[in-house]
Amino acid sequence: MKKYFQFAIVAVAALLMVSCDNKDKKSSDSSSSEAQEEEVAKGTTFEGEKFSIVYPEFLKESYKSDIAVNATNDEEGVKMDATFSEFPCTPEDFTQYYNNYKAPEMFSDYKFEEPQIQDNIMIFKAVNEKAGLAMTNFVVYLDEKAGVAGKMEYPIDKASEIEPLVMPMAKSIKKK
Repeated sequence: MKKYFQFAIVAVAALLMVSCDNKDKKSSDSSSSEAQEEEVAKGTTFEGEKFSIVYPEFLKESYKSDIAVNATNDEEGVKMDATFSEFPCTPEDFTQYYNNYKAPEMFSDYKFEEPQIQDNIMIFKAVNEKAGLAMTNFVVYLDEKAGVAGKMEYPIDKASEIEPLVMPMAKSIKKK
C-alpha cells in the first residue's frame, strides 16, 4: 500500500506538470526576501539520474527513484517530495499550474496563498487549519525538457522554521 501511495504521489506530480498550457502570461511577482536570496541550501544532496537537490539535513530519505525523492522527519511531522518531469511547466504557465493544483477536491480544506514567482521558480503555500498542517509547494523550470515540482508539508507551528528553507532548496535543484 505504501509503495502504491508513493507511486500515486509521483503520478499526480507528473500530471500537474503536464497540465500547464501556454495561455497565461508570465507573472512579475517577486518572491524572496534578501535573506533567502543570500542563503545557500545546506543539507543532504540527492543525486538522481535527471536532477539533484539539496534538502534539509534533519530529513531522512524515505523513497527515491531515478526521477523522484521523498524525505521525512516523523518526529517533527515534516515531509518533502520532489519529482522531475521532461514536460516542465514554463514560467509563463506558472499561474495555470497554480490554478490546476488548488482545484481538486482533495485540497478543499486548504486555504491557498497567492504564488510567489522569481525567475524560473514558483512557490506557493496552502494551510489546512482543521488538520493543523501547511504545505509549501515549489515548481522549478530548468529548460524545455526539464523541470522539478515538489512540496514541504509540516505542522503549522513549524512554519517559521520550514518556510525559509524552501527557496534555497528550490534554487539548489540542478539538471544532470
